Amino acid sequence: MIVAGTGHRLSELVGIFERGGREALHHDLTALAEAYLVSTQPSEVISGMAVGWDMALAEAAENLAIPLLAAIPCLGQDVLWDDDQRERWRSLCSRAKEVVYVSERSYDSTCMKRRNEWMVNRADRVVALWDGRRRGGTWSCVAYANKKKVPVDNLWELWSTRWRRSS
Repeated sequence: MIVAGTGHRLSELVGIFERGGREALHHDLTALAEAYLVSTQPSEVISGMAVGWDMALAEAAENLAIPLLAAIPCLGQDVLWDDDQRERWRSLCSRAKEVVYVSERSYDSTCMKRRNEWMVNRADRVVALWDGRRRGGTWSCVAYANKKKVPVDNLWELWSTRWRRSS
């Protein structure tokens, strides 16, 4: 079973869950992703490698020795990130089983959507961290998975009601 991930960016989550700072938030996201991966036992994980849920899922796969496919939406995905985020991204990509650039061009308004569709088309399940309200990339990915009849496990309720309050 191949699992692809989609979810909110770290900057969106920090605005909602400020306790503990960015590193604590990333740690908690990774722990949640690990718990999910242990329960589902996928043979491979596809991550879109954005800062936030995507990278936490990638890190969880690596921690559990599950092969990682890094689906990079475009050239320069990391260009606007700070040094720590860029280093984490590069490190995860260097250890991935495979790195695929969905678009060989620089960022444009459609590259994230194309990356999300590429991931869903190769997945048996999608694991989302989506609040269910905000429209954007995660919403679009979940809608596409639903259209393609790929099951979606949205961990938002677990994250927002139990995970962040207990950590």
